Amino acid sequence: MNRFLALVLMVFITFSIPACTKTDRSCTPPGSLPDKINAINFEPSLKGWELYSWPANGENCEWKYSLFPGTNTLKTYTEVTSNTALSVTGEQQLKLLLNKLPDDEDILWVGKTWLTNVWGTVNSSHGDLKLPAAAVIDLIKQHCIQNGLNLTVAQ
Repeated sequence: MNRFLALVLMVFITFSIPACTKTDRSCTPPGSLPDKINAINFEPSLKGWELYSWPANGENCEWKYSLFPGTNTLKTYTEVTSNTALSVTGEQQLKLLLNKLPDDEDILWVGKTWLTNVWGTVNSSHGDLKLPAAAVIDLIKQHCIQNGLNLTVAQ
C-alpha cells in the first residue's frame, strides 16, 4: 500500500510542476511573465525603441533585457535596471516581448561603448550594462529580421 501511495504522489508531483530544462530558462508558472507579455499591446513608437541588456546576477550565462519607447532623454542605470514593466530574463522571453512590437519598428540595442560615449566619462555609471555574446546578438538579429523589426546594435 505504501508503494502505491508513493507512486500516486510521484505521478501527481510530476504532472503538477511545470517542466523546465536547463536550456529552457523561460519556464515560468501560470499568471507570470509570459501571461504579462501576452497582455501587452504596443502602439508604434515615433522614436523607435531602446533595448538594454546586462548579465543577471552578475553572471554571463543568463541575461536581463529592458525595453523602452525611444525618447529624447537619457535613461539612468537605475531606470534601466528597475524597469519592471518591460523587463525580461533570457532570450526566449526577449523574443516573446519583441514579437509584440508592430512590424517595421526600429530598435536600438545599446552597448557599453555607446553608453560611455553618450553618458560620458563623468557619468560613467553604466554599471554592468553591456551587450551579450555575439552568438546571442546574432540570434536576436535573426529573430528581428524574421519578424519585420529593424534592429540596430550600438556597440
